[in-house]
Amino acid sequence: MKVLVLTGSRVAMPMIHGLHQSGRLAGIVVSANSPEDTHELAAWAGSCNIPYVSVLPETLEAKLGEALAGLAPDLVWVYTFSCKIPAALLSGQPYFYNVHFSLLPAYRGPAPVFWQIRNGEAVTGVTVHRMNERYDAGTIIRQVEIPLIPGETAGILSARLDQVAQEILKELLTDDSYKEQGSWREQDEEKASYYSRPGTAQLSIDWNGSTAQEIENLVNACNPVYQGALTKLRGQAVRIAEVAFADMNVPEAYPPGTIVYADQPYGIFVICRDGKVLRINIIHMQEGTVTGFKLAAMGVTAGERFGDLS
Repeated sequence: MKVLVLTGSRVAMPMIHGLHQSGRLAGIVVSANSPEDTHELAAWAGSCNIPYVSVLPETLEAKLGEALAGLAPDLVWVYTFSCKIPAALLSGQPYFYNVHFSLLPAYRGPAPVFWQIRNGEAVTGVTVHRMNERYDAGTIIRQVEIPLIPGETAGILSARLDQVAQEILKELLTDDSYKEQGSWREQDEEKASYYSRPGTAQLSIDWNGSTAQEIENLVNACNPVYQGALTKLRGQAVRIAEVAFADMNVPEAYPPGTIVYADQPYGIFVICRDGKVLRINIIHMQEGTVTGFKLAAMGVTAGERFGDLS
């Protein structure tokens, strides 16, 4: 049983290692439009003498067709691969199976982990589906649900989902269980939702419109891929990468985003629209990545305010 892996990210390395160790790895195809994220894969494949093919959208059909013919995999495992695969290749053998980090048909699109954390979902999961010409719309082969842990970042959740995906792959490769069509099911289009890749507006903190919980969700959703949620301090764009709820009584009324307490021993505390207070733990700024404690030591004081980017 041989598996051809299509990926565009080094996050696939643990799964690829496992396939190699079990003797099931036929080769790797990567999307060359993200070379900074695949150089580790290229180096590893070269050291292990694993067939490695780099493609661009305009070369995908020809190069992938050659790889399928030459390597003859039993199935193709698609994992964070950004190029759209031609329908002509999907309609034949072997079947292409895509890994998606949501409970499809909910949260179709390129950034499901971000949106599920940002929206405060209580559960998520991994869906493996047979690919067709529409993004994230094919027949579901396996689906596993897991709870979100309050306060976890997108990076932590992605790592947990990756472990689930690896277990699903092991299961599917056991006794050709991926061919058991009796357990397959079609997606319910009436329950489908699609979220595009977030832009600046979706990555930015709306201090006037968001509760403390919504701000924490956004901050966690932005860590680490987007380095943090966008806001402004002293006219400079900064990214808040970690916050925590603070049990603090603020007797006066302050505009949302106002720093209500700041000192070096305790850090920086900001009031939100709903009157709750968040401590700023980690922030990325022009001067570097600093803690709230260092931010206070740099002279940021109570009464200053974080503002919108606009």
